[in-house]
Amino acid sequence: MIMLAFVAGEIFPSKLTRKQYGLRAIALFVFFMVGVWLWVAALVSAQVFISWVVLGWIYAAIGLAVPRLRNAGLSPWFALLVLVPQLNLIVLFVLLIVRERQVTRPD
Repeated sequence: MIMLAFVAGEIFPSKLTRKQYGLRAIALFVFFMVGVWLWVAALVSAQVFISWVVLGWIYAAIGLAVPRLRNAGLSPWFALLVLVPQLNLIVLFVLLIVRERQVTRPD
C-alpha cells in the first residue's frame, strides 16, 4: 500500500517546477506519438487509439497542468482550459514559461 501511494505521488505530484513540467510534457508528446504510430500502422483499432488520446489528455489536465498551476501561484481551475481542443497547446506552452511563485516567509 505504501508503494502504491509513492507511485501515485510521483505520477500526480502536488507541484511541478518548469523543468519537471517540461520533461513530463515531452514524455506525454512521445506517448501521443506512439499512439499515432500504433494506429497508423494498424496495430490498434480506432477505439483503442481514442482511449489512448483521452488518457493522455486527462493526464495533461490533472497530472501536468494542476501541479504546474499550483507552483506558479495560479488557480488550478485554469487546468480546464487544457481540455479545450487547440487551446490546450497554447495553455501547455504558457505553463512552460510561467515562473514559479516566490514564497516569502516572515522572519
